[in-house]
Amino acid sequence: MNYSDNSNSQPSLVFLVGPPRSGTTWLQRVLAAHSDIGTAQESHIFNHFFNTQFKSWQLMRDFKDGRGGIGLPAYLTEEEFFQMIRQQLHFCLSKSPQYNKGSWFLEKTPDHLLHVGDIKRVIPNARLIVMTRNSEDVIESMMNAGNGWGSSWAPTSLPGAIKLYKRYEKALDNIFSGQTIMPHDYICVSYENLKKDTTSVVESILDYLELETEPDLINSMIAKPSELYKTGEFGKEHGSLVVEPTGFSRNSKEKLNLVQRSLIAMTTRNSFGYRPG
Repeated sequence: MNYSDNSNSQPSLVFLVGPPRSGTTWLQRVLAAHSDIGTAQESHIFNHFFNTQFKSWQLMRDFKDGRGGIGLPAYLTEEEFFQMIRQQLHFCLSKSPQYNKGSWFLEKTPDHLLHVGDIKRVIPNARLIVMTRNSEDVIESMMNAGNGWGSSWAPTSLPGAIKLYKRYEKALDNIFSGQTIMPHDYICVSYENLKKDTTSVVESILDYLELETEPDLINSMIAKPSELYKTGEFGKEHGSLVVEPTGFSRNSKEKLNLVQRSLIAMTTRNSFGYRPG
């Protein structure tokens, strides 16, 4: 079955989403080692760019000006508007040399978890990989990032980290309950399962994407994940290779104390970290 979106020259799109610090970069690099999957740096295109256009479109649709409508809805139908967004998306992603690597292009932006409904409206045939992780580990990792390399976005306090995590937990609720996308539109992968049995989880993802699942290939993907690359202004300034900051991946971590763990347990659902992959 052909899952391409607009033409045979465009790869099909799969979006890897999940709470920050849930292992999405690790999984992205492993999948990128497959010869039929291209990927690149996080685009944040739905949460920082398209989200504004969606809101403006709806505002103009609902605005009562007495003249029968103003703004882009006076020029475009809703179908044409989403076609325009779709063209923008492919145009931006196509600037990566990885875009035409294979039949799939994987876009990994954790915050796109909050926009999966919009993703499916723009790309009806898109596939999604939804990643989860035990809430305690996500919150602890966000606080660690906030005190180091991720100070520009990650909270440093436990209340702040819990509040941020709850946004993603609500988005997961909406996905798993079928409010935003249907079950056949995504595959759920837990960090815990990925760590416990990497081979089986990667095999299930490749099977979901209808790609080769030969054992030697999967073993090589796991043993040697691909590097990530960028282009554009940041590529010109800092080079094409994505170099993760110091402390991005840790071999050990400071444990939360009993009071902190108890507060997380009372306010979040750790079971999200253990959904079958």
